[in-house]
Amino acid sequence: MTHYEYGRYIAKIYRSFQIFLKVRLEDVGLRPLEFRILLWLRHANGAKQEELAEGLGVDKSVITRMVSSLMQNGYLTRVVNQKDRRAYCLHRTEKAGLFDGEMEEILNEWESIILEKVPMTQRDQFSELLKLVSTFSFKAVREIQQED
Repeated sequence: MTHYEYGRYIAKIYRSFQIFLKVRLEDVGLRPLEFRILLWLRHANGAKQEELAEGLGVDKSVITRMVSSLMQNGYLTRVVNQKDRRAYCLHRTEKAGLFDGEMEEILNEWESIILEKVPMTQRDQFSELLKLVSTFSFKAVREIQQED
């Protein structure tokens, strides 16, 4: 396999996931990135917008637009951070909590799709390799950004 093919396959998986989310979220009226924000905040409720942008690898201005949309639709509230009055903490609302079950169903369906052809005996190894590559690539890109 050539170096180019790794990136191509990774990009294809990402695009497939985005398309899958777009279709599954159509009835709910959410965008894929809004879904990812709600998912992130399930495990980090009260996080700052800056932390969210960094964690998701998305530009701060894009996060601001998505957060505004989620607030308008009643999924999030934004509270001034008491330690840093320039920053906002994001909190999921009750409406977002009611969506948790559906989020799990969507994620389970995606997992079934991508793991369908991966033998059960190799799934743990596959998962560990994905985590390793994901973590290292994110860290390496951050270091490159800091050099510039």
